[in-house]
Amino acid sequence: MTESKILQEKETMKNQIRYSHIVKERAVRMVFEHEKEYPSQWAAINSIASKIGCTPETLRTWIRQAEAKPRNTSWNDEHGTRSHEGVGAKRT
Repeated sequence: MTESKILQEKETMKNQIRYSHIVKERAVRMVFEHEKEYPSQWAAINSIASKIGCTPETLRTWIRQAEAKPRNTSWNDEHGTRSHEGVGAKRT
């Protein structure tokens, strides 16, 4: 691998942000809980993505991944209590 290729890959990796699963789950939950307040799910995604500091496409990907999960997945809510509603509950 050439030196310029290595430098290019390092620059690309430096620009990538890793979000914790807690941030991802909360952002997805926010979209599901608030999407009725917006004209479309995409509008909700854009609004929430700007608030948490990710791109709308990143948040949309997290939502699609959550929708593909089984409905009864357990996770800790923001208060540390267990929920069995599941982030992956399908939207209606």
